[in-house]
Formats: sequence, C-alpha cells, structure tokens
Amino acid sequence: MGRLSMSGHGICVLSALACLPAGLAAAVDNETFADRTFLTPGQLTTSEELSGEFENIYPDTLMGAFDQTGTLIEVDDDDSTFGDGLASGLFNIPVNVDGSIDLRVTGLGDDDFFGNHNESGLYELFVQVFDASGATLTSPAFEEGELYVDSADTYAFSNAAWIGGTFTAEIDNTIGDGNNDGGGDVDFFEFSGLIPGEVMLAKTFFEDDGPDTVLGWFDNQGNLIDSDDDNNSNHVVDDGGNSLQSVLEITVDLDGKVVLGVTGYDDFDFIAGSHQETGSYVLTLGTVPEPASLSLFATLGLLIRRRRA
Repeated sequence: MGRLSMSGHGICVLSALACLPAGLAAAVDNETFADRTFLTPGQLTTSEELSGEFENIYPDTLMGAFDQTGTLIEVDDDDSTFGDGLASGLFNIPVNVDGSIDLRVTGLGDDDFFGNHNESGLYELFVQVFDASGATLTSPAFEEGELYVDSADTYAFSNAAWIGGTFTAEIDNTIGDGNNDGGGDVDFFEFSGLIPGEVMLAKTFFEDDGPDTVLGWFDNQGNLIDSDDDNNSNHVVDDGGNSLQSVLEITVDLDGKVVLGVTGYDDFDFIAGSHQETGSYVLTLGTVPEPASLSLFATLGLLIRRRRA
C-alpha cells in the first residue's frame, strides 16, 4: 500500500519509493552542512540513499629510535614497506654506542611518545641489524604488540656484537582484524519558501529493509538543534508499521528555511562514516497532525453549527 507525501505541487502517492514530485532528484555530495542540497523553494519531499562501504581501519603508528640516554634520534610515521601505508619504518639507523637498540611505538599525533593518541590495534615489529659492511647480523625475533588508545610501547634490545652497526625497524599494522568502520554517509538538505514560524513535522520513510535513520534539525550555522531516532516523541504518524521511522517537530526559521540532516543509527553526532546503515529513504516536511481529542472537538463543533443553521 502506498504512502501519502506532500510536496509544494500537491500530493503524491509513494509506493516502494518510486513516486516523487516532478523534477525531484536525489541529492549527491551533500555529506556536510556546508555542502547541503538546496531544494527547490516550496519542495517538501526528497529522496536519498545512505551508502555503506565498510572497511577495516588499522592503527596509524608512529615509531621513534632513542639513544642510550633516552634522547629521540629518529622518528617515522608511514615509511614501512609492510602494512597498509600507515605503518612506520626506520632505516639505516646507527646502533647505540653501547650496542643497544631502543624503540618506542605509539599512535599518530603523539610526537612526544607519551601515549596521547586515539589509535588502537595489533601490529608486528621487525628488526634487522647490519655490521659496518652491510652484512646481516643475528637480529631480534619479530615482536607482536597491541596499541591501545593513550598508550605507547617500548622495546629494548642489546648485543655487544652490534656495536658500530646499523639497524632497520619496520611495522606491519595489518595483522589484526582492524576496527570495522562503516562508510555510511550523512545527507543534509535545506528546505526554503516555507512560512516563517510555522510548526511542521519532518519525518523519514522507507520500505522493507531500509536504513535505521537518525534525523537532525540544524540552525543556519550548522548547529544541531534537535534529533530523533525512532519517533521518540511518539507523534502519531502513518509509519506503515515501521518503528524505525525518525520524526521531528520543527519550527520554520524567520527566513522561511529549514535545514535537516539524515544519518544512520547510531551516528548521533552526524559525522560521516560513523554508522553502518544502508538503503533508500524519503524525507518529508508536513503539517503537524492534530491530537485525536482536538479533531473530535472540531468535528462536534461543526455538527453543532450545522444543526443551529
């Protein structure tokens, strides 16, 4: 059964998301407030799709080599020949004068190696030691580590046979499963040509296995005013039995505009990539339904007036 949706040019029956007002096109590249889609003045209905390309995000490491006094002598971010391009590698680094190799591994941004970063995940550290002629010396076995948010790992190796030599240290940051990151986007729309100060109802609609949406209402500077996940305010709407529909009561700005954002659960900050919902939906603006009691009183009043006439 179709759903009724209001537009600036009348009423359209939406069935399987196939019926939209003439000239209505799905928005593209509107993932930020600044890049929002500006709908035709008076247009009250639009459709879009939340995409979801999932990928594994591995730790972006930072590695430093320190001398025997604890002074940082070399640092690297992404030069390892292993991993996904975000792993660290140090090459042709002099072994400390006492035959020691001191390394620290942390996350991107923690330039002081104090552990101030947001990276996490498994990794492996490979170290090879060479003598003055470039011949490979007996080297440490690879080390497996796990980086945690706000932590740094320290590795200390020592061998008198390494004095006067150099070493290479490389990280493979892809040995774990990584942190699964949903590529679901956020869609922003600006409605205009509305009546300033009018109270309206914004809602998402989808059929079958559509996305679990989160709907946001934003001011003209892009600040979030209010949001809704599953019709938390319990407005009476025709949701077709879909309890995941998002519904918001909003007030039109004095310039006759309303900015709405649609994302997926549970991206309550409306940041692209922080949800895993996919599928098509329809976003509509309409009048706020009268409570059933008020509607009944209005009907009774009309009947009384007719009888008196």
